[in-house]
Amino acid sequence: HEPFSWADQWYPVGFLVDLPTNEPIPFSLFDHKLVVWYQGNGRWACMADECPHRRAPLSRGRLFRSPNGTSGADSISATGAALRGPATPPSSSSSTSSSDGPTILLECAYHGWQFDAEGSCVRLPQMLPPGYPPAAAAAAATAAEAAAAGGEESMAEGGGGGSGGGGGGGGARAATAAGTRRRLPRACSGRAYPTAVAQGMVWVWYGSSTGRIPDESLIPLDFAEIGRRRGEDWALVDVFTRDFPYDWETMVENVVDPSHVAFAHDGTGQGLDRHAAPPLELQISSAGPGGFVGRFRGVKTLPPPASPSPSSTSPSSAAAAAATSSAAAAAAAAPGPTFQPGAWSDLEFRAPCLVSMRFSLPGKGQAGLVLYCVPLGRGRSRMIARLPRNFATGWLAALQPRWAKHLPRMAVLDQDIDLLRDQEAAMARARLMACQEEAAAAEVRQWTARRQHGASTTGAAAEDDDKPAAGDAGAAAPPSSPASSSAASVTAGGDWRGLYVMPAPADRFVVQFRRWLDDTGESRPWALPAGGGCTTATAAAAAAAVFGGAASSDDPLPRERVLDRYHSHVRSCSACSGALANFQRLAAVARLAGLAAVAAAAGVAAAAAAASSSAAAAATTTTASSAAPLLLAAQPPAAAAAAAALALTAVACGLVAAVCERMVRRFQYTEEGRELRMNEDRWLRRLLFSGTNSFNSMVALTNKNS
Repeated sequence: HEPFSWADQWYPVGFLVDLPTNEPIPFSLFDHKLVVWYQGNGRWACMADECPHRRAPLSRGRLFRSPNGTSGADSISATGAALRGPATPPSSSSSTSSSDGPTILLECAYHGWQFDAEGSCVRLPQMLPPGYPPAAAAAAATAAEAAAAGGEESMAEGGGGGSGGGGGGGGARAATAAGTRRRLPRACSGRAYPTAVAQGMVWVWYGSSTGRIPDESLIPLDFAEIGRRRGEDWALVDVFTRDFPYDWETMVENVVDPSHVAFAHDGTGQGLDRHAAPPLELQISSAGPGGFVGRFRGVKTLPPPASPSPSSTSPSSAAAAAATSSAAAAAAAAPGPTFQPGAWSDLEFRAPCLVSMRFSLPGKGQAGLVLYCVPLGRGRSRMIARLPRNFATGWLAALQPRWAKHLPRMAVLDQDIDLLRDQEAAMARARLMACQEEAAAAEVRQWTARRQHGASTTGAAAEDDDKPAAGDAGAAAPPSSPASSSAASVTAGGDWRGLYVMPAPADRFVVQFRRWLDDTGESRPWALPAGGGCTTATAAAAAAAVFGGAASSDDPLPRERVLDRYHSHVRSCSACSGALANFQRLAAVARLAGLAAVAAAAGVAAAAAAASSSAAAAATTTTASSAAPLLLAAQPPAAAAAAAALALTAVACGLVAAVCERMVRRFQYTEEGRELRMNEDRWLRRLLFSGTNSFNSMVALTNKNS
């Protein structure tokens, strides 16, 4: 097997249905900031999120649409800009070949520099045009200096213009302008990353210094995509993306662990119950540098049939002894418990991102959960989920809007965020302590080596060397080191083998993932080094990044940021962001309508009271006709009915506004996940989460019989 490379991989950015095409999209891999934007004609572009000019973030810039039928460089030249990039062959950074039509360029918001898909600067607004007199004079002076210095590049670009009789100045100006146009774009360009569009997602090839040519056939395919290309009837029920405040390592370890679902996500799946969760049987089918494949199922234990109860009469002692011995013999001969395993579910981890699970649903077909775990950086990761199945979902599921599916998914994912962050913090603290112990042990070894070297010199000189100088009281004493600073303790303190206790076979996938990570983890750009390469400063920096700024037992991030739904999912989801905006509008309209109804009810009541008082006064002073009593009797009930209707309208509007405001909070931040995890109201959970086809619903199938 060839060694695994973290760099020479395709990493997904997000789904086309959610990625905006009218603004730059910030992205990151291994803490390297990138920017992705739609280039037009079905093509996407990606480059480093730093303007070469003054390092401003390009992701906060704008998109510039060039004229139809021209490339970015040609359109900039046509608008009269002075700078034009050199003609370059087509690059593999584009997912499709170029075609006629508008090309969208990325413009820096700081100074207006514009970049194409190759990362080349195709327009620099601050450059003076070549024909401008001061610029021409400066160009001529530069060309003269270059010619005097014997510059080969300038002479070659000048085409011998300086050696001819007439037009020497014009040739120098043309040569300098051409040289400027050819050199500045390279100096002003940023690094571009190849992109591709596949499986409804945008992918970025991170690439390595070896310059390996990206191959779109290396984009990983899950089982459903492979089956669909073979003609099988697979369809996506939903797609979902969310960012998390914990590391890629923690995310993958969590999603390859099916045994946590019954407890961390108790009651939020179909038939999932921590009180009745059976133990899981896990098997590894194959493993290698690219990941591993396994399967799992639940195993229920059925109690043996009840034996007949002994006679209620009081036998003699001999009879009692005989009965006891016969009962013991019968118990020994009785059959043991019966094991009832469930259906097998398949799991695959294909490094570095893909984790797929395939479940069998008796009487229906197969469903799956396909997760892409993207390493955004230290303490940050992205989950991109595809939910396929090969059977019809029914008309009711088809009517369910996409945002209504995402709300319960966010609640499920909220349930173990705090658990995973604290687990990650404990691991990082242990690694930090191990690095500190290793640094102290190295200092002790260096001091011992110096002592031994001093003892090997001549007597008098050695004694003088061993005596501490004035003010150097610590020179003769060994540096303090903890008693556990041996190599074994360092390994146990910083390694998962010394931190985890995993005796059950349900942790087999976690163990296999950790073993795989032992072979490749140190090559990750943000990985905390281990062994002799570890320093306290490096460990402290990595721990601070993981904890969000402090290596303490308490999470430094407030709950509102840890469980933030808006920035982690809603704003980047077209369905949820649209639903949030609609609920906000509906809440505002309901509040205004409620206020208007209250004001109208008050006005009707006041008008009715005024009319009643006026009519009563008129009746006492004048002789009323025969219809006047009927009119007076009819007015108060009609006014009262109108006021009551308006009051009910105000109450209804208030209820609508309250419901909408609650929905708005669910799209932003809520403790719903933790409350569901701690709550024992089973019927409410089943009502909220039935039919969501989420991860816990799928793993719940392992509890059922095959």
